[in-house]
Amino acid sequence: MKIASLQVGQALILDQEHCTIVRITENDLCSLERTKDRAILTRTKAELINLFLIEKVVFQGKETDKKPTDTNKQAMDLKTLPEKQQIIALKRYEYIKEAEKQHLEPCCVGLESIIAKVSQQLADNNPPSPITVYRWWQRWRKGDRNITSLVNYQRGSKGHRKFNDQFKALFNELLEAIYLKREKCTRQSFHLALCHKIKQHNQITREPINIPSQATSYRMLDNVDKYTVMAAKYGRRKAEQYFRTVGKGIVPEYILERVEVDHTPLDVMVVDEITGLVIGRPYLTCLFEVKARMPLGIEIGFEPPSYLSVIRALRQAILPKESISQCYLEIKNTWPAFGIPNTLVCDNGLEFHSAQLTRVCAELNIELIYCPKQQPNYKGSVERFLGTLNNQVCHQLKGTTFSNINQRGDYNSAQEACITLEQLKEIIYQWLIDDYCQSPHKALTANPLIAWQEGLKQTEPSLPESKQALELILSHEVKRKLSHQGIQFLQLFYNTEELRTIRIRYGNQSSVTIRVNLENLGKIWVYDQYSGQYLIIPCTEPEYAEGITLRQHKAVLKERIAHKHDRIDTESLFQQKEALRHKIQQANQTNSLRKRTRAKRLNTPALKAAYDINVDQLPNIPKAEAGFLLDDLDIPDFAIMPPHEDQ
Repeated sequence: MKIASLQVGQALILDQEHCTIVRITENDLCSLERTKDRAILTRTKAELINLFLIEKVVFQGKETDKKPTDTNKQAMDLKTLPEKQQIIALKRYEYIKEAEKQHLEPCCVGLESIIAKVSQQLADNNPPSPITVYRWWQRWRKGDRNITSLVNYQRGSKGHRKFNDQFKALFNELLEAIYLKREKCTRQSFHLALCHKIKQHNQITREPINIPSQATSYRMLDNVDKYTVMAAKYGRRKAEQYFRTVGKGIVPEYILERVEVDHTPLDVMVVDEITGLVIGRPYLTCLFEVKARMPLGIEIGFEPPSYLSVIRALRQAILPKESISQCYLEIKNTWPAFGIPNTLVCDNGLEFHSAQLTRVCAELNIELIYCPKQQPNYKGSVERFLGTLNNQVCHQLKGTTFSNINQRGDYNSAQEACITLEQLKEIIYQWLIDDYCQSPHKALTANPLIAWQEGLKQTEPSLPESKQALELILSHEVKRKLSHQGIQFLQLFYNTEELRTIRIRYGNQSSVTIRVNLENLGKIWVYDQYSGQYLIIPCTEPEYAEGITLRQHKAVLKERIAHKHDRIDTESLFQQKEALRHKIQQANQTNSLRKRTRAKRLNTPALKAAYDINVDQLPNIPKAEAGFLLDDLDIPDFAIMPPHEDQ
């Protein structure tokens, strides 16, 4: 640090202009000469002091035109120097400080007694000579009494002082040829290649180049720009990420302004509640509200990252969550977060680029924002939350897989696993509501719960007009042809009298927009252009379709193809459901972890409930309702048909 005072010859920067004090009168009026045009400015000492306090005056050395030299290099702070150099500078300062007490200007007179006194105090067995102390003194004065001016600086750049331009050219050529490559070249290999290249050069030139030592080659490699080395060896993206500048990021002004979404496989193995066999690692999809650092909705299960998993998490995020505390009685607090987000920030996964999600966000008035490719830091809040969840919950459970193989060591995750999926859900919900939301967050002045409550004073969360309207929006939209059989979707038929009216109005084989709940094929919504409303159309085989998911239905169709059924009635549908149940049971007991995981995706509460139905006890389904005429051609035909282009 430089020390300055208001005296003649003092250089300073006044309002970004370089000036020098050339005269000070008795009434403390300072005349300043501006360097660029030699103009004279007048300020009082009081004015300069006030300008110094508001950082409009910066003191410099006493010579404004002094050019930096090798001996004039100074560090801004003594602590930035190596410890050895700090000790040397402090020792030299002790000699100068004692000399300053006896002499106003640097001189050699009387320094012998001063050196003897200080060396005894410092226990310095190798005291300096008077002329050495005098040089230190002069350097300290010229350096504006800055202690860092007492440090010895080496001339030139490390590793380059002994070598000429020819050597530097050979070094840089070899650097580009073998070192700055994706193929790993060790420093020792580079040194040997450099020595060999120099020997070849010396054989054909009259001015030989000195062969560097191994330490010199290593020092020169260390001086190569670190960004350049990392970009060459690991790629520019890796270098940009490593040397990135981290700021505060986007700061929302109110809750629900910015919500980030992401998936992650949980770092724990779960077991089947019946067989006790490991069925794999479940996925977690999370919508995270950034303003209050509040999880808005999560989905835990074996559905891989897809449009369906996003819709499940979005449904929970929008709706109030009183049912969570009712399902898990050990949870003491509430989860008050709900509402339609203003913006949804996601990565570039295929599920986020689907036309269905784009339509859903448009109907809910949600702005969909995509992060740049391979830049997860653009949604860092949800990334950090998922890491916290894995660290504080999953890594504490038996059967954890940890974050990487190095942390896992020889821990056998599959052998130690004992947590079921339902138990894991309860643990995660309890941690989220009773721990995370109640704990202070370093990015907030309080915990997420208080931050959310404070945010409610500024804005009120938005909700859809009804829960049924939300289910309609979150459904899967496709186009189908309308016929006398109604509407066919994946070899299931849906028909009512309302469809006959639409067919009369718009003609046979007219195209209509339908929406399907992927988790319940018992009914569909059909858009009526005349009324502008969606009509609820049930399946003609409700005993089969009610509660069955799209994934389960496709599995049944696969079994049907395998057994080559030509026609399917209600009884045969239940037989195939029973076949699916047996297949799930067999997969749950197999040694293949992948098969057990797939079986878990197919197993749902609705399918379990269907297992208990006795086919013989099913009521007879009439072929036609009153006022709804059918002929033989109206009977649904389940023969294998070519799939529709939208299927």
